[in-house]
Amino acid sequence: MEDKLPMNLQFFAEGGEPANGSESGPTGTEVTGNDPAPEEGAEKTFTQAEVDEMLRKAAADKEQEITDAKKEAAKYAKLNKEQQKDYDLDKAKQRATEAEAKLARYEMRDTARQQLIDGGYKNPTDEDIDLIVTEKADTTKANGETFLKVVERIRQNVRDELLQGNTPQIKGTQIKVPTLDEFKNMSYAERVELQSKNPQVYNRLVKQSY
Repeated sequence: MEDKLPMNLQFFAEGGEPANGSESGPTGTEVTGNDPAPEEGAEKTFTQAEVDEMLRKAAADKEQEITDAKKEAAKYAKLNKEQQKDYDLDKAKQRATEAEAKLARYEMRDTARQQLIDGGYKNPTDEDIDLIVTEKADTTKANGETFLKVVERIRQNVRDELLQGNTPQIKGTQIKVPTLDEFKNMSYAERVELQSKNPQVYNRLVKQSY
């Protein structure tokens, strides 16, 4: 079964209003096509291979989690009381640090969202915010600036095509869909550009990379 990947390039030309466009095919292939993009609000469908892979990975993650827990329990049982006390204290500190980092990321989301809006990206999605937010304010700000630069470059390319009387395209009508290995080796700016042009491909590769 063929993946359907909507290309809403008009979004970048008009600052937020999506339009139908081209589609691309399975990971690692180049395709052309004029089929209309799915209607807004349509549910994302997955191939059987994608479903099988998600189930396999979920089962593997759960099995690894159980294995790690057993190892920790065995290690803890070998400690004396004083060592167990220190171990518990270290774990408590680790949980506190993780909670602080999670809270920092949560609080940073509103700041990041406003940064994108102020920069002309009027309707940032949760996926957009996830892409740029970190625990550190300076890193989040830098990621937001990179995101806006990539979006503006795409918009300018679309505007140039429209002024020339051409239908906006990417590399003609061909769209290269990266493999998982190619995605892992992408720079931050390249990931932002992929997320902007092909959000479905980006989200799928993010899930597969965990």
